[in-house]
Amino acid sequence: MKHTRADLLHLLAVCDAVSEPTQPVREALALGYDRAELVEPTLSSTRALVASMDHEDGTLGPHVVVAFRGTVADTQEETATNVLADALAIPTRPLGLRLPGRVHAGWWALLGKVYDPVMRVVNGYKPSTLWVTGFSLGGAMATGFWLVEPDSRCVTFGAPKLGTRRISRALDSDNVTRVALRGDLLARLPSSPYRHGGRAIVLPGSRHSRAEYAEVIGRAAPGLL
Repeated sequence: MKHTRADLLHLLAVCDAVSEPTQPVREALALGYDRAELVEPTLSSTRALVASMDHEDGTLGPHVVVAFRGTVADTQEETATNVLADALAIPTRPLGLRLPGRVHAGWWALLGKVYDPVMRVVNGYKPSTLWVTGFSLGGAMATGFWLVEPDSRCVTFGAPKLGTRRISRALDSDNVTRVALRGDLLARLPSSPYRHGGRAIVLPGSRHSRAEYAEVIGRAAPGLL
């Protein structure tokens, strides 16, 4: 699936909103959403913003978007949880899915803590189209969410690798897009046996930051997107 520059910048702006420490819902409403809710499971560093746009606005049209926060943490406890999840890079069977291959155990466990409460909000909004997105670790979470909800449309930014070769094959869908800067080393992690999947949009640039991604996408030639 091809995406316009406006599509990508809009989804990246929602990634910015979920990373705001104090007013992510207000930030989502400022982007034109009609309703938004922040999902933060207790004793977890995971955070997801679920926002609903009921009207036509740009090429995304009416939709619900789920945006997962990256490695930003507001407390020492959340930082410790992120570090532990990153370190638990053991390939494991994706619990709850009948898929071949293995996924990053730490990140899959984080997704397991937030998936049910996110879906309760999503189902309440009754989306005609469901988008899922995230930057960095949030991109890995979004990728995992798509494996559970393959009817959604997934766009990630600077995401690390979530699964092994067979999982990467499961991600080879028109509904999965991965945006990465060519010199972003963090987007190449973790190393083998993990692999990326989905349609790749690789752009010039090197810094692992949402601001850098926004700048590069904003000036990219349409043919690259």
